[in-house]
Amino acid sequence: MKILIHTFGCQMNKLDSELVAEALVAAGHEIVADEAEANAILFNTCSVRDHAEQRVLSRIAHLRARKKAEPDLRLGVMGCMAQRLARELFDKAPHLDLVCGTRKFPQIAELLEQSFAGPVLAVEEESLTAPGTLDAHGRSLFSGIQAYISIMRGCNNFCTYCIVPYVRGREESRPIAAVVGEARALVSRGAKEITLLGQNVDAYGKDIGSSLAELLREVDKVEDFVRMRFVTSHPKDITEELVKTVAALPRVCNHFHMPAQSGSTKMLKAMNRGYTREEYDRRLEIIAKHCPGALVTSDFIVGFPDEADEDHEQSVELIKAAKFQNSYVFKYSPRPGTVAEKKLVDNAPEEVKKQRNHELLSAQEEVNCARSASLVGSTQEIMVEGISRRDKTRMTGRTSNNLICVFPAPEDAEALVGKLVTLKINACGALTLIGELQSR
Repeated sequence: MKILIHTFGCQMNKLDSELVAEALVAAGHEIVADEAEANAILFNTCSVRDHAEQRVLSRIAHLRARKKAEPDLRLGVMGCMAQRLARELFDKAPHLDLVCGTRKFPQIAELLEQSFAGPVLAVEEESLTAPGTLDAHGRSLFSGIQAYISIMRGCNNFCTYCIVPYVRGREESRPIAAVVGEARALVSRGAKEITLLGQNVDAYGKDIGSSLAELLREVDKVEDFVRMRFVTSHPKDITEELVKTVAALPRVCNHFHMPAQSGSTKMLKAMNRGYTREEYDRRLEIIAKHCPGALVTSDFIVGFPDEADEDHEQSVELIKAAKFQNSYVFKYSPRPGTVAEKKLVDNAPEEVKKQRNHELLSAQEEVNCARSASLVGSTQEIMVEGISRRDKTRMTGRTSNNLICVFPAPEDAEALVGKLVTLKINACGALTLIGELQSR
């Protein structure tokens, strides 16, 4: 079959789609980019917010007429939304052929074939601890310079607002040797930057007697790549050893994605985040002490049940004090099955959520503008990622601490992709530094 995969959500979902494509090609199918050309369409889905699920349902509804005209067209939903809704998806979209949960990806080709005999429901119905999903990955389809590697799956934290543990299961780490082997395979195919992924990446190794710091040291031994990153880190699992390891390994980027979610200890307790504001600040101090120049990216939820004005103001203050590299801000929406949905009242009016969302983003923009302005005149090292999507006359890349930089594309632009170069910063926007090539 000619198969199109539509991907929604996080970097882990993007990687899962790559791995599903690998399995389908190995089974003799072809991956295509044109929906009109495809005779099978799979949606790899996200359940973190209702909006993401509604987008998928809308796209599936638009295919109802085509499915009626082409009965052999295969339509499938896989991933988090499939795991959460399971059989209910067939009620919402009776023209679906396949619903494939997060722990059934390795069987995707077989399940798709089975769907010709009738709709197939394949979800893990127990505790999402079924083994076998973390075997070594082939990665024979990989191309480009930026590669993702899943080092673990699942989450054990059960934040009151979060659906992830229910759709991704408990934490399960891959063996170090498997990760290192996959890194070598990706580098042999041209990868220059490796990003290690996990729903709770800094909890890596707890179940196998290892740690993320140890894994970083082992992957760093692989030759011929330029940089390594890791996301997403839970604040309570950021250790001094990890920060010191980041500082000691030049190829590991000095950037931490460490979501705070709130600047208020009261709200952090209500969210079951497992740390106080003071403990979060202590993590920031550890990073500043051992990894000077490192920047931290954060996430925030506004309008969580019973969030008062003073709780919100503490989040504003945290953004200004921490000077985050960036902050992703989301309005709270209850996710079915979570503790917050069952036991807490979504009592913040929508206009209050919108206002608080705006205020946090404004505080972050103020931080970004001040930082960018302070870097005009400086020299920055970046890894060149390619031609800018917004301006084909410019190239783009990032500093180790995740600042985006652009510069005029030289005649030999393609020769710079994946290389470290030095820029003189001459101007800036809130999120972008604008420079000229100094050395390569």
